[in-house]
Amino acid sequence: MTVSQTLRFLLKKYSSGADPHPSRTEFNAMIDAIENNAAMSAQGATGARPAAGKRGRWYWDETAARMFYDDGTAWKDQNTNGGGGAGREIVPGAAAAEGISAKAARADHTHLLKLATGDDDGALSAEDKALLDTATTAAAPDSLMLRDENGRTLVTTPTAAGHAANRGYVDGEIEKIATRPYEDYSPFWDGFSDKGGDGYSSQGEYAIVGPDLVRVDVKFKAGSGASLGSNSIRFSLPFDAAGRIHQVGDGLFLSTGPDGSARKLEVIIKPGSNMATLWAIPADGTTLRTPGGAGFPFSSASEIHATLTYQTVEL
Repeated sequence: MTVSQTLRFLLKKYSSGADPHPSRTEFNAMIDAIENNAAMSAQGATGARPAAGKRGRWYWDETAARMFYDDGTAWKDQNTNGGGGAGREIVPGAAAAEGISAKAARADHTHLLKLATGDDDGALSAEDKALLDTATTAAAPDSLMLRDENGRTLVTTPTAAGHAANRGYVDGEIEKIATRPYEDYSPFWDGFSDKGGDGYSSQGEYAIVGPDLVRVDVKFKAGSGASLGSNSIRFSLPFDAAGRIHQVGDGLFLSTGPDGSARKLEVIIKPGSNMATLWAIPADGTTLRTPGGAGFPFSSASEIHATLTYQTVEL
C-alpha cells in the first residue's frame, strides 16, 4: 500500500488495489483541512450577497464592482480607499483631512493644493508670498529688488560704506574729485648741508585727483650761503603713502635758477612713508645718486621742483 499527500491541504491519497479505507480520525482530519483552508468565492448583485458569518468567503459585488471578504463577523471591503477626481483640499501645516488608511488610494485620487495669498498659506507660505508681493523696480524701503524690462533697478543715495551706489551718487563723487582745487601745504625739507639764510623758501600744493590718489607739486629755493652736501634730499608729503610698493615721480634741479640749465631728478616714495626722496641721474647714466653725490652745483639761486601723483591710505 502506498500513501501520498496533496500539496496544498496535505490530504492523504491511497494507491489502487486492496488498500484499506482511511480511519475515521484521518477522514475527519482531511475534512477539517478542507474546511479551514479552502476559500469560498461567489459573485452577484449587491442584494444577493449572503449574510456575513462564514469566515474565509469572498464575494465579487457586480453592482459596485468591488471585492469583499467575510471575516466571520462582517463583510470587509478589500478595494483601495479614496475617491476619484479632485479629492479634498490640502491644508498646509494641518493633519490629513481624510484621516489615516492602511490601504493605497486609487490611481485617479488627487488632492488640491491652492496657491498662497497674502493672508493664507498654500504652495508658498503667506509670509514669503507677502514678501514677494513687495518686489519693485523702485527704490522702496523693505521691499525685494526687481529689475525692469531693461534689467535695471533703482537704489537710494548711499549713506554707509556697505550700501549700493547709484549712478547719480557716483557721478557726483567723480565731479567732486575732478573739480576739487589745489590746496597749499608747507613741505619740510631735509638732507641739505645748509638750506641757506636769506632767500630760502619752500612751497607746496596738492589736489585729490581720485579715490585715495593725490597729486603733489613742490618747489624749493636755496637761500644765501646754501650748501647741497652729499646726503639724500627729501621733502614731506601731505599724506602718508600706501604701504605696498615704491611710487615714483619726476623732478628738476635748476642749478642757477629758472632761467638756467635743468637736470632731471627721480622722485621715489617708499611704501608707508610720509617723505619723498630725490635721486639724480649722473652724466655717465649709471646708478642713481644723491644730487650732491652726482656733482650737481648748488648756490643761492638754485631751485628744485618736483611733481608726483601717489596713492595714499589716509583719504
